[in-house]
Amino acid sequence: MYNFCFMLKTYNQDIHAVDRLVKTFIKHNVEKIHLYIVIPKTDYDIFKKYENDNISIVIEEKIDVCFFTEAVDGLSVGYLNQEICKLAFWKLNLCDNYCCLDSECYFIRDFYYKDFMYDETTPYTVLFEDKDLQVDYQYYKYFWKNREPYLEKIANSMELNNHKILTCHGFQNMSKKALKSFEHNYLSKFGYTYKDIIKIAPYEFSWYNLWLQKNKDIPIYICEPFFKTYHTQKQYWRDIFSGITEKDLARSYVGIVINGNFISKGKIINYGEYSMKQYFLEQDRMNIKHIFMVMKLLIYQPVLFCKGFLRAFR
Repeated sequence: MYNFCFMLKTYNQDIHAVDRLVKTFIKHNVEKIHLYIVIPKTDYDIFKKYENDNISIVIEEKIDVCFFTEAVDGLSVGYLNQEICKLAFWKLNLCDNYCCLDSECYFIRDFYYKDFMYDETTPYTVLFEDKDLQVDYQYYKYFWKNREPYLEKIANSMELNNHKILTCHGFQNMSKKALKSFEHNYLSKFGYTYKDIIKIAPYEFSWYNLWLQKNKDIPIYICEPFFKTYHTQKQYWRDIFSGITEKDLARSYVGIVINGNFISKGKIINYGEYSMKQYFLEQDRMNIKHIFMVMKLLIYQPVLFCKGFLRAFR
């Protein structure tokens, strides 16, 4: 059993993203940390090529829990079940702690146990308030206003009376000890299954994070996110126009995740390799929204705009 490993829940439609992730994982995994790729058994033939000394394929049906068979509130079966897998992966007894990866992420520098573990047995816990996202009017309007009531619902169900709700969006270190406690002392107490709580609030990391803060099953050593996440187009283009490079990001993060649905119609892209010229060419038509997006960046970043402009429109 490993003290620490990575866990990736994915499906065949994400194979191109996984291919990029695995290549960067192999390149930068200098301490040979193990990665488990969790997939449905029907996808095994597609993913078996990745198996090696540091990568194992796990069939999700081996996890002894009840999965979704129908969509709920517009969320697909795959989306819902990947949340269950992340919460229940500990039940396979493969590791004591694991960091949940996303198919769209990739590594940008060498990484080590010390990036994720406080000591040999205790993982860092990613917790923050998301103040920047609350300030971002675009994110607040379309995402935060819907997300916040769910987080409050989770906290209230646990009688967690913290003034500040600290959680994360992904890439959390999950502790087997804390998850086992969550199942035995929360789920069993109320007669819940993993399906039940995901129906209540589809935020698997917040279920874990808030329980950990409530029960404190392991020491909590707070750290900032391991991966730089671009949630919206504006966040991505703001950094591009500011002249920030992947090398700059590597000073603070081990990797990057870009939500392709906001940048390039779901395409898998690398940071800085997707230009504003490509973005405009891929639009069905140039409209006033796109023009204003560029004008806002020009106004907000006057000093760095010229350098970023040349890079973004190359």
